[in-house]
Amino acid sequence: MKISILGLGLIGGSIARSIKACDSSVYIYAVSGHMENIDSAVLDGVIDAGGRGLSENLRGSDVIFLTAPVEINIKYLRSLRPYLDEDTVVTDGGSVKSPIMKEAKTLGLSGCFIGGHPMAGSEKSGYKSSRADLLKDARYILTPFENTDQTKLTKIKDIVTMTGAKALVMDAEKHDRLTAAVSHIPHIVSASLVNLVKHSDDRDGLAKEIAAGGFRDITRISSSDPEMWRQICMENRESISFLMRGYIDSLNRILDMLENSDEDALKSMFSDAKRYRDEI
Repeated sequence: MKISILGLGLIGGSIARSIKACDSSVYIYAVSGHMENIDSAVLDGVIDAGGRGLSENLRGSDVIFLTAPVEINIKYLRSLRPYLDEDTVVTDGGSVKSPIMKEAKTLGLSGCFIGGHPMAGSEKSGYKSSRADLLKDARYILTPFENTDQTKLTKIKDIVTMTGAKALVMDAEKHDRLTAAVSHIPHIVSASLVNLVKHSDDRDGLAKEIAAGGFRDITRISSSDPEMWRQICMENRESISFLMRGYIDSLNRILDMLENSDEDALKSMFSDAKRYRDEI
């Protein structure tokens, strides 16, 4: 089996590591804009070969993963056709699915493209942060087209299993609504909270100094790549905007509880949150 990975960062590197750990006979070719990542991955035994851009080396791939930032994945998709064989399956690892699914359909690639999104990550980025166990037991969402060949879907599911993740199939629109709620909004909330504390801090930086476990836990994801999150917000802005309005409404309700000293409502709000969180 030959697998090509376009984008050898945290996710691409982790997919390569987990596949090699599961089956060292799989031939992995990678593309990265940073040749130091390619050189390191070859030395690590994570990939067999690689290069800086698209080339004939992609031919013969059973599966091609697009694991660069979401905007770059779409650019790669527009240039892939010359390197695709009849049975090649193309998938991606982006956090937003509708735009790339629409692009695949426009390009006439709906027969070979299956959207993908491993629900795993880290506030750290880059190949050096990749791990073979990053996807272990994570949900790996797949968004096929209605007419997707089941043989190709099974091929992707089998590779997802090799990474240690668990495949979950849904349509792209549902994926984008759900990930806006459980991933994209939390990143925005985290960043806005950090900036609130930053602007509330005094000259001595005491707020930063006394920040304890709770603040660090809830804001850890604010250390993620800003450019990546700019792209995600822009690509999924419709779902994020809809949910953001709902979140603002909920904050206003909590503000009313505080201003009206409504202790029962506050306790109920915390209890409802605890009950749902304990089930996750």
